[in-house]
Amino acid sequence: MIVSQLSQLSKVTGVPVEGDGFLPEAASFLSNLGRAQLPTLALSVALLVLLLLVSWRAPRAPGPLIVVVLGALVVALFALQDHGIQVVGPVPLGLPVLAVPDVSATDLAALILPAFGITIVAHTDNVLTARAFADRSGQSVDAKAASS
Repeated sequence: MIVSQLSQLSKVTGVPVEGDGFLPEAASFLSNLGRAQLPTLALSVALLVLLLLVSWRAPRAPGPLIVVVLGALVVALFALQDHGIQVVGPVPLGLPVLAVPDVSATDLAALILPAFGITIVAHTDNVLTARAFADRSGQSVDAKAASS
């Protein structure tokens, strides 16, 4: 199931969003707008403003990472979940346990075609990137030699 972008509004406003498709979700959001959770909305707006400021003032900085880490730290340090801020939940500690995934032959068959498509796109992307760098220095790239 593909989640529409409009359904993400419930996470940043606290307003429940229901429905299948854009119009039913928009109607649901607008009809429940009075149920917005102001502390969650305030933090969301503050973090969005911070993200826009970081991308404007320091465009090469990893803005989304900075904002997510800062948001998590602020929530944790000030226990904002106790003051009406909706949070996703606790973050598991440590690294996940290494294990071999349980993949059946049916799963592998379903993955072969997408994997082949990704391989073609990745190869094409790499060749185009190599050509762009080669053109800057007056060199050339032979895609057939690079793939063998």
